[in-house]
Amino acid sequence: MSEPKVIISPATPGYSVDGQTLDILIRLQAPAAPEGGEARRPPMHLALVIDRSGSMSGGPLREALKCAEHIVRRMRPADRVAVVAYDDEILVPAPLAAVVNPDAIVASFAHLPAGGSTALHAGWQRGVAELKPLAAAGQLSRVVLLSDGEANQGLTDPEALAAEAKQETAAHVTTTTIGLGHNFNEVLMAAMADAGQGRHYYGQTAADLQSAFEEEFALLEALHAREITLAFVPGPGVLLELRSADGRADAPVALADLAYGAETWLFGRLHIAARRDSASPLFSVAAHGTLRDGSTFATAPAMLVVPALSAADAQRLPRDEIVLQRGVEVEAGRLFRQARAALAAGNRKAAREALTQVEALAAANPWVAEALLRLKRLIEHDEAMFMKESLHAHDRMSRRLSASDEAAYLGPVSESAKPAYLRRKPEQGKGS
Repeated sequence: MSEPKVIISPATPGYSVDGQTLDILIRLQAPAAPEGGEARRPPMHLALVIDRSGSMSGGPLREALKCAEHIVRRMRPADRVAVVAYDDEILVPAPLAAVVNPDAIVASFAHLPAGGSTALHAGWQRGVAELKPLAAAGQLSRVVLLSDGEANQGLTDPEALAAEAKQETAAHVTTTTIGLGHNFNEVLMAAMADAGQGRHYYGQTAADLQSAFEEEFALLEALHAREITLAFVPGPGVLLELRSADGRADAPVALADLAYGAETWLFGRLHIAARRDSASPLFSVAAHGTLRDGSTFATAPAMLVVPALSAADAQRLPRDEIVLQRGVEVEAGRLFRQARAALAAGNRKAAREALTQVEALAAANPWVAEALLRLKRLIEHDEAMFMKESLHAHDRMSRRLSASDEAAYLGPVSESAKPAYLRRKPEQGKGS
């Protein structure tokens, strides 16, 4: 099976001998999907864990169950699925089983009633428990957790829940989360997904919920590699600063799942001391992970070697447009997170100032401009949704899955023409 390849793209094809900072894009690119590749995908194991608390009564619960039905009917006989429903009690209308009779599985949960409070931890735990007996290295086993409210029964601390989600990845069970409405705890849901090597989504309406389920399932179908980490070795006199991740450059850093025809990436900045040695690498990076068929891969170290030039010649070097645009997006995401932190501390002035700083970046990037416009509206009219949207906007701009040929998308492009998991949505909480 074809392995992904590591590509290091510097902002400029050289640097000053007097020392400078040099932005870089570290990309792990998957090959294009083989012909008939979707038909040959390995079986997947999913546990759909659905909040049926009282606030889900009526339309939200009906739509959640429709989404679960949609996923079940798209699965194959070799796949396995479980459906768990929770309020302050746990129901398992469909224990983990092969999808040989989709009608029977759907019938088991089609008429679930809404109930009481929200035992999110217990519901998630039961989803994990359904998957663990069959989870193994090389098999995709994922909990898809949906909640419309604050967890208020059992364990509710975001850090503790994230720690548990991370622990279960060692048993090859990953976690994706979907938050619905105004009241869910976005910090908790994002932390669980990030630690659980999944993705996190949110929506305000039933249509948004459908979109999130569809995006997640489309990614799982196109999955090429997962459990990915990058390890770095800077050269002498070089310090690597990670700009799009919270990890440290002296330890392996986890990357998002990788789909065929796509790339997962990190944006970094090299701080280069004065040097005249153009022959030695500025740094090297290697990737490790698990492929679609369950085999593991380890790439040979990719090295960045570019010439050291006079300061004047370095100033005249052309800039890589993709690196430039990713840098703009990462910086905008950082400022969105800064605005969110300021608002959480009750400092509306500082939050607005952070958004104002994004305006200069937005002039060079239409996606950033659209996201900024929506966040400015939310901070004035709906602070609760601003908190959620700014968190998700930061995440997508810092760690989004991108098309391998993204240069083709720098001009006007219909985002709807891309797979759902590659779209640059101007508002993360909307269905389109």
